[in-house]
Amino acid sequence: MLFFGCNSDDDNTPIVNLTNEFIIDDLKTYLTPNGYFEEYLSNGKVAWYALKFIDGEFTPILDPEGQPCPYVENLNHGVSIWLRLDHDKKLEPGFYNYSPSENTLGILNNSEVFYGFKFVDDCFGLSETVLKIVDGNLKVEKENHNYAISYLLISEDGVKVEGTYFGKLTRRTIPEW
Repeated sequence: MLFFGCNSDDDNTPIVNLTNEFIIDDLKTYLTPNGYFEEYLSNGKVAWYALKFIDGEFTPILDPEGQPCPYVENLNHGVSIWLRLDHDKKLEPGFYNYSPSENTLGILNNSEVFYGFKFVDDCFGLSETVLKIVDGNLKVEKENHNYAISYLLISEDGVKVEGTYFGKLTRRTIPEW
């Protein structure tokens, strides 16, 4: 008599490619097909991090003084989640909560959601609507080089923003200005 068995390991469930989007108050949906993980430098060291989920794509250009410029092609809307992370671990799977404290790991208070974005010049733009985030959480899962990120953010006006991102994150290092 021969028996075969298999192990059902729920932790190895593949990340499924779902829609990359955020939804405002369960009413209006905005697609965000492009995800970025950014490291911001200060005094030559990484000071903080950000996740950007946007509909446009970053294109490297220089401003008139030869400095890198954050130009984005076809940008209309997105989510910018600023993070304080462990510098050794960076963006590890787990839960991250909003915290106004400068000493707590998690979502920082300069996070925002924006839509109706228009460039004023090549390096500077404005959004018709910016929702400043004052509460929320973020869940990060990772399999190989793909991420599954879900978030629930609350603006200072009480607007609820729920979103998901599935796929690779493009890494960017942002120099000091």
